[in-house]
Amino acid sequence: MKEDVSIIISIFEPGDFLVRQIRALQAQQVPLGLKWEIIYVDNTPQGKYRRVILEESSIEKANIKYLHEPIPGKCRAINLAIGVAQGKAVLFTDDDVLPGKNWVQAMSCPILNGEADVVTADIRIPEELKQPWMGGIDKTIFMDALGKNVLLRACLGANSAVKKDALLSVGGFDPELGPGKLGAGEDSLLGFQLQCLGYRFIFAGEEATVLHYIKKERFKREAFIRYAKLAACSSAYIDYHFNNKYDRFVFFKAIKSFIGLLYVRATLKYKCIEGILPEEHYQITKMWYNLQFNKEQYRERNYVEPDCTKVRGELPQVGYKKGDGR
Repeated sequence: MKEDVSIIISIFEPGDFLVRQIRALQAQQVPLGLKWEIIYVDNTPQGKYRRVILEESSIEKANIKYLHEPIPGKCRAINLAIGVAQGKAVLFTDDDVLPGKNWVQAMSCPILNGEADVVTADIRIPEELKQPWMGGIDKTIFMDALGKNVLLRACLGANSAVKKDALLSVGGFDPELGPGKLGAGEDSLLGFQLQCLGYRFIFAGEEATVLHYIKKERFKREAFIRYAKLAACSSAYIDYHFNNKYDRFVFFKAIKSFIGLLYVRATLKYKCIEGILPEEHYQITKMWYNLQFNKEQYRERNYVEPDCTKVRGELPQVGYKKGDGR
């Protein structure tokens, strides 16, 4: 391999924040001799961020590569980059995240030194973006400061590092999950697969924490309702296909949750403009989880034990497919 570390970022609509992120990555302080690359995958149909990335990559502070995946789906984009990545350690983050100056070193060294196969670390909302109404449920939805106990059992797409051989052993990310498909859960499933196969997880320290610059429109109640649906549907997919759960009464549970949601909304003293009340979030989550689980039960299971790899449905395609013209 020509590089020690590959950073993979799928971008959709980062706007002006993209330049700020690229420059933060270019300013990384890495050990002398460490070879690393940044791979941006443009997941817009027209490749609208190509010019920005190529202009910034002309500043030779880091090796920046541009890829274009026009078919919607974050997992398709990331899997394309995994096939191109040359690093032993593959770092993942999102297009609305800023890392600290020692992030690359803190996330990659445990893998490069042979101490771990997977490195996880915290995500925090910047102080200037925190709102007075934010409670526990709101911060959990944004994955704010989940801590070591949670992250030793999970991967977060906004801040994780995985040994490339481990990624290849599970075939990459499930393209039926994540933004552009069911909407979430692609990183959670990857974490479950890697744990299933016995890979070693380490939680990195404060230097590996990143800041999540959430767009203000995501604070609106409608955005919380939408994400509750996406997260619930993704969880149902994982529980049925990967965790091998079965529930013959799930459709009736969905009806019960729908009635519960109507009751909660009828009895709420007020409706949030921003954020979401825990009672409403709970009923929305249960309703959509049960509806999606009922739908998945008509399919054959996509995963089989003991190797935890996908054998049915839309299979992961790592790297370029022969004959696709790219």
